[in-house]
Amino acid sequence: MGQGGFQVIIKKKKHVLAETSFNPLKEGITQSMLCSYLKCRRAASLGLQGWTPLKTASVLQFGEMAHGVLENIYKEGRKKAPSEEEVLEFIKEQVEAWETSPRGQRAGAEDLEQLELNTAFLEAVLPSYFKFWAKEDFGQLQWVGLEKEFDIEFAGFRLRGKMDGIYRKGGLWVFETKTKGRIDEQNISELLSFDFQSDFYSLATEKLYKEPPVGIRYNIIRRPGQKLGKKETVVAFKERVRKEVLADPKHYFIRYRVDKSKEDMEVFKRELTQILKEYKEWQQGKIADFKNPTSCVDKYGTCRFLRICSSKNYAGFYKREHMFAELSNKKKGE
Repeated sequence: MGQGGFQVIIKKKKHVLAETSFNPLKEGITQSMLCSYLKCRRAASLGLQGWTPLKTASVLQFGEMAHGVLENIYKEGRKKAPSEEEVLEFIKEQVEAWETSPRGQRAGAEDLEQLELNTAFLEAVLPSYFKFWAKEDFGQLQWVGLEKEFDIEFAGFRLRGKMDGIYRKGGLWVFETKTKGRIDEQNISELLSFDFQSDFYSLATEKLYKEPPVGIRYNIIRRPGQKLGKKETVVAFKERVRKEVLADPKHYFIRYRVDKSKEDMEVFKRELTQILKEYKEWQQGKIADFKNPTSCVDKYGTCRFLRICSSKNYAGFYKREHMFAELSNKKKGE
């Protein structure tokens, strides 16, 4: 099919996966698309077709909602931290958005319980987060971009995405927020030194501002690991977690700096160019599509598409309307 749409051929079986009108070579490639491709081509195919599970893992739901709150607060360009009441109102907006989404509209009792617990976690954690980083984020940092969308050209490809933040301090720094339940403090600095998403955003920063960033600032928010007691109410549980966060905020709010040299970025650019060339050939059906059995289960649980791959069972999935839900739907040049 070439440039006209998405088609992948499994050479041995001469089977073509379901087509979609979405063409990533024309409409743009995100870092998440490339990460999905590197992990498992079949999962990447299903994602490009728009298939989305109705259920979300608890840790992912917490992360999505936390990012939503931070986005809405930081993008306002505030000069002072939001009050606790404001933070709670932003959390309420995230809850309502989830409830009206396709997932929320089809939610069962278990899904609603998960939402209730994640809401309790957010209400226990985020007000303290903004207080903890208030002086730095709303007074000291010189922000040059917040919730910055990009649509750039690199090596003949259209790349798209949105960055949490960019600030200047002796050079440009990419500000990237991650939510984690567990943090491998012994190896995290080494792992973050070649984090694909952050390198992708560093490239975008260089393109946008005509200046390579000097490093990445990783803003990590730890998702609490406490369990709801058998006879404990959610209100009491939230208050217990809130007190633990207040007692040890440095455990929950951690920031790492990772320097980026010109040599580091040149290595990434060469690697990204090769990945993009292979991605193009795969998208055009020139190389095979297949499952990667080693990625069916990882530290986050089972792959979201396991049911489809194992038994072609699409129950519990829906097709999302927009490929770039987090980005504007403007066309190139608008």
